[in-house]
Amino acid sequence: MLHIVGKVETFRELVDVVLTVVEEVKLVFNPEGIRIRTVDPAHIAMVDLTLGKEAFEKYEADEMEVGLSMNKFSKVLSLAEAGTEITLKIANETNEVVITFGNLERKMILIDTANLTEPKMPDLKLPATITVQAHEVRQAIKISMDITDYISISVDENRFILENSGDTGSAKLELLKEKLEELECESPITSMFALDYFSKMIKSIKKSELVRMHLGNAYPIKVEFTIAGQNGMVTYLLAPRIES
Repeated sequence: MLHIVGKVETFRELVDVVLTVVEEVKLVFNPEGIRIRTVDPAHIAMVDLTLGKEAFEKYEADEMEVGLSMNKFSKVLSLAEAGTEITLKIANETNEVVITFGNLERKMILIDTANLTEPKMPDLKLPATITVQAHEVRQAIKISMDITDYISISVDENRFILENSGDTGSAKLELLKEKLEELECESPITSMFALDYFSKMIKSIKKSELVRMHLGNAYPIKVEFTIAGQNGMVTYLLAPRIES
């Protein structure tokens, strides 16, 4: 059994995070909240999301796994006005979720979870940690989009740098330690990442003011931020771009 009532903004945050990586996903429900962990088909990006029951106006759930199309769910949510309460229900022994708001009802057939794998989260020991205002990173992404298809991220004990360059020019964000919320780094680190993936991750940060990043030379970057009024946590992993 599943019966959840929550603001449309909460569900949109969840959907936007997942759509950065995949279109179909397995949601794991338990009495305390929701967990999602999935990897994109190219195995370049992974997302791990937890959302506590406190994020919702009403939350009742048995232990269950549900396969859902995030694209279809997103289209339903797009019809709801800001502040609208969305109700999700799944009755026992049924294979559909019933979504209602206002005078509207939408039934969606659930996806078989057998082919929706849940990967293990790698235990990475990344030597550098940076916490920065999310809007700073968003601005750097926007100014970099039409230059090249990668972005370089560098950090040392004094500064954090996002930059890229190509035939048409270059772009750069440089923040000194005093402009950062947190900086832990003992030796210089530089890694490159696919700009398309990284930009989608950063764009999915809707309301959190801060984003924390963990970095190592030629290692995946770990991107962390909160959602749903700090009642949820998102962790992205993005594989580095290795030049031959």
